[in-house]
Amino acid sequence: FVDPIKTTSIAGFAEGTYHFTDSTRLTVGGRYTKDKKEIGGDARVYAGDDVIAPGQPNSPFDYDKTWSEPTWKIAVEQDVAEDAMAYVSYNRGFRSGSFNTVGVTGEPVDPEKIDAYEVGIKSQWLDNRLRVNAAAYYYDFDKLQVVVSRGPSTDLLNAAKAEIKGVDVEVEASLMENLTLRFGAALMDTEYTEFETGNLCSTRLPDGHTVGLECSPKGNELTRSPDQTFNLGLFYRQPVSFGFLGANLDYKWTDDFFWEIDNRLKESSYGLLNGQISWQSSDEHWGVSLWGRNITDEEYSMFSVSQASCGASCATNPFGIGDQYSPAAPRTYGVDLSFKF
Repeated sequence: FVDPIKTTSIAGFAEGTYHFTDSTRLTVGGRYTKDKKEIGGDARVYAGDDVIAPGQPNSPFDYDKTWSEPTWKIAVEQDVAEDAMAYVSYNRGFRSGSFNTVGVTGEPVDPEKIDAYEVGIKSQWLDNRLRVNAAAYYYDFDKLQVVVSRGPSTDLLNAAKAEIKGVDVEVEASLMENLTLRFGAALMDTEYTEFETGNLCSTRLPDGHTVGLECSPKGNELTRSPDQTFNLGLFYRQPVSFGFLGANLDYKWTDDFFWEIDNRLKESSYGLLNGQISWQSSDEHWGVSLWGRNITDEEYSMFSVSQASCGASCATNPFGIGDQYSPAAPRTYGVDLSFKF
């Protein structure tokens, strides 16, 4: 029995901005964080009701670990027009280590660090009827924390090093007085640049069982990281004599991606169409909406995992459960009634 991880965090930070000119600014910030994490419990094996299995005595455990790290931010902003600003920034981020809550050994996972570099522009045009933001970024991870499935349980471990490069674009346009269009797109390239070899991969046998294999995921893509995504939506709100009428329709497309670090289980690309028609009272206290999600009844998974629970010996005596998929919700409709106090 493992108690929840208890975290005590103490931090101090400061940030300031210096104006070189009316249009050029430098922002510098710093933070020092000290985190302490504690985990405890009793390692027991039960056979039947409250009976400790033979040879498995009560084994209470109590571990704690403290991590501390300075982090910072440096950003230069330049006004390039009345309502447009370009910037370049560098940030150091930190995530403290942690303990595995399954199979606790006392050895925690190391802290994760990230160096984030970004250049972009934020702008508004046409009397604020058009907003355009764009950014290009590069993230360099050291000891990235990842979750790896090991049979019926999961482990938290460090992936050594990883990189993410990408571009994001956001556009919001007021097409008419009460009609707004929103668009977003993202391109991303990810890679585990260093990863120690271990029992980290799996393969599927003809009988459906999965076998754990020794491998290094170095060079693989990061989990749940599609190369491309985009979204497009229309939002309408019209005042009438009896309140407000609203409607919105949005579509989001996600490129294929991998569920696990060995890049074997792959989710195919899919698109989701959602919509809503609503009414709200003039005092905005009452409301009713008719909504639909996944209107095109797209089939996709909300979670997938390989349940390989043994090594190479499984080829002759397999006991892995196999690949498991959790389907996402199909086409769903509903009506919401609301009252605001």
